[in-house]
Amino acid sequence: MNTKTILEIIENISNPEKVGTIPETLQEELRNAELSLIDNAIIEAYLLERDGKFTEATEKWCSIANIAKGIDDDLTAHAWFSIGDLLSNHNPEDAILAYDNAINLKPNNAVFYHNRGATKSDLDQYESAISDYDEAIRLNPEYIEAYYNRGRAKDKLNNHDAGIADYDEALRLKPDYAEVYNYRAIAKGALEQLEDAINDFDEGIRLKPDDAHAFFMRGHTKNMLGYYEDAITDFNEGIQLKPDDVLAYFRRGTSKIGLERYEDAITDFDKALQLKPDDAYIYFRRGCVKDELKRYEDAIVDFDECIKLEPKCAQTYFMRGHAKDELRRYEDAITDFDKGLQLKPDDALAYFRRGSAKDELGRYEDAITDFDECVKLQPDDALAYFRRGSTKDELGRYEDAITDFDETIQLKPDFPEAHFMHGYVKYELDKYKDAIIDFNKCIQLNPDNEQAYFMRGNAKYGLKLYEEAIPDFDETIRLKPDYANAHNNRAHLKNKLGEYESAIEDCNECISLEPDHAWAHTNRGFAKMMLDQMDAALIDCDKAISLEATFAEAYQTRGKVYILLERTQEAKADFQKALELAEQVDNQEVIAEIKQSLQELENSKQ
Repeated sequence: MNTKTILEIIENISNPEKVGTIPETLQEELRNAELSLIDNAIIEAYLLERDGKFTEATEKWCSIANIAKGIDDDLTAHAWFSIGDLLSNHNPEDAILAYDNAINLKPNNAVFYHNRGATKSDLDQYESAISDYDEAIRLNPEYIEAYYNRGRAKDKLNNHDAGIADYDEALRLKPDYAEVYNYRAIAKGALEQLEDAINDFDEGIRLKPDDAHAFFMRGHTKNMLGYYEDAITDFNEGIQLKPDDVLAYFRRGTSKIGLERYEDAITDFDKALQLKPDDAYIYFRRGCVKDELKRYEDAIVDFDECIKLEPKCAQTYFMRGHAKDELRRYEDAITDFDKGLQLKPDDALAYFRRGSAKDELGRYEDAITDFDECVKLQPDDALAYFRRGSTKDELGRYEDAITDFDETIQLKPDFPEAHFMHGYVKYELDKYKDAIIDFNKCIQLNPDNEQAYFMRGNAKYGLKLYEEAIPDFDETIRLKPDYANAHNNRAHLKNKLGEYESAIEDCNECISLEPDHAWAHTNRGFAKMMLDQMDAALIDCDKAISLEATFAEAYQTRGKVYILLERTQEAKADFQKALELAEQVDNQEVIAEIKQSLQELENSKQ
């Protein structure tokens, strides 16, 4: 049988597009021809390969290579090449050795280099693979697959510009090559050329509209651009074509997060986990969404599962710690932050959150240490300075706190809470004028901050600007009618201004809101005293002292009532007790008033 006939037989056997039996004419020739041993071996090898008997086919090609060795280099090279192809999927290292043998015999065959390059790519040997593709293209400058695969290898090495150049060349040679458009799109996406990437995906999908992966990748690219609705449309299309793609459900879920459709996102993550129940990252993202929905207990369950699958993910510990912190499980939260920081000791936010948890537990010095570390790692974090300043305020380190609030305001000048705390600390230092400037700024930025009006009123009281202070307490009460302290403070000012009936009304309101408010009973007792309601005044003062036995002002007020009732010894005893208590807290204003009352009492005896 001549060579042409053998080649026809081989073509019919090996070509998947020509499925079926060998044509009748060729079968007749086979029956009548005297085939050589090698011809029979070649035909048998192709038949074994066609029937999926790859091990037997490999052995047969090895026999052919041994028989032809030193006799027919073309056939020997072809045999080694066929062995390489058969081994490439399950034994790539041996496949490369087979391709080596083929190339040693026929060094000018572009296909040999190309297929060896493809096998090296499968082994992540991209540099070496590119060298093989280079040689294939040198031997055959119009080798489309070589350009395409070389582009993919360059992409794997993050050399995306060079990869795109290869895809361009492949498309020049074959403009309708859908896969090349899709991979060029992926390369452009990696270079953040996202709109151009979408254009390539459009073309790839036009040419091959049943490619689920192209829809998924176009959706992913739209996600990166924030085109969430369009992305979801692509994921929907792809899922119709490939309904068991885990990543598609996961990414569609992330699109829904972008649209704040959190419950729908959870449904997609649920589906992804049905398909792949051991994917730690999906548990993590589902947990994050539940955290966003304030479903902290459910979030913790997901973070637990994530940690079980991937115990060395610092971010999961951080997020679980945050959820526990929100549930006020501060000690447990700190334990999680500790574990996370062991794995990732340079996470500024984790230090901040651990510091906040310690602050809630009253561990102020430890909290400041964490805030220090946060500021060191992230020196432009205004909130870290703010929390550190607030913690120093708790420790009475007012000047240090002011320094932190200065830094906060410099970094974030429109942060009303920072201006409030800046003023509050100055108030604690009796710097009332400076405090008022800060409270003014806070109110300018947030006119509904009742606490800022309240503290500004207190600062004005400190400056004895009683009439100016009252409108601030009026505004505080308008914004928060159930603010007991605001009613009490306004009553105190009204007492100072001689508006005793109105003061009693405020005290009544305060006491209705907080029946155990010692100051309100004291202020009401003072107003009743001034209205000559002595018995009622004594009842209020007694009540105040029973509620707060260390309240100097209550003893002071009762002492004044006793003087008016001419119960001198009881008045003296109350003034002395008041003086002792005022001195313990260094209340200089009250100390001065009591000493004056005691002196007047002594003078009255003389």
